[in-house]
Amino acid sequence: MARWRMITIILVILALAIWAALVVFNVRPQFGHEVPAGVIPSPTLRLQAPLSGLPGWVASLELFVTLFLAGAGNLYVFPTRVGNMLRAAGSARRWISIGLLGLGFELLIVVFGVGAALARITFPLTLLSGLVLVVLSLWGYLVVSYAVGRFLLKKAGWGQASPLAGLALGLLLLVPLMRIPLAGGIVLIIYMGLGLGLVIATRFGSNEPWSLKPLLEEELE
Repeated sequence: MARWRMITIILVILALAIWAALVVFNVRPQFGHEVPAGVIPSPTLRLQAPLSGLPGWVASLELFVTLFLAGAGNLYVFPTRVGNMLRAAGSARRWISIGLLGLGFELLIVVFGVGAALARITFPLTLLSGLVLVVLSLWGYLVVSYAVGRFLLKKAGWGQASPLAGLALGLLLLVPLMRIPLAGGIVLIIYMGLGLGLVIATRFGSNEPWSLKPLLEEELE
């Protein structure tokens, strides 16, 4: 238990160090000249969010708060489904298979969206498929974040803490990884794969199998 407490504390310190680096390179971009070439894209880069134009550390904080509020709402509104998702992904091998499943469905949705766009008349389905991909991946990612935080708290002997504490810890550790230049894109793809795979594998947290049997039973009636 003491070892896991130490591991949890070290992980939190490392996450905070990444946050601090975002602040330093935004406020004092000249520090980038002291970083080995290739570690960051440009020594004069101010690490701004591409859409909002906000400084990188502000965008990261905003992202953390938004995801935490969305995750808290998810825990309160769908506690049973969140529990089902957690139980469905028990072992490390299971997480790998879920991630591969999610990446496969990501590719399938992208291909479907491109095909819908080429058909022109079904172009709205392209927008819909993109929205579905983002929403389902985000939903699963929030559960993954909660699972990481909850796992560490239980191992450290703090399992009686509020589920919101587990969510906050998971987001604190995972969100900064998306903000790392260059590597952040790969991390984001992995997150989306895990999130989407978890939602698909558990049938949106219901743990019911994917089947057309209910339709056949309805026809027999």
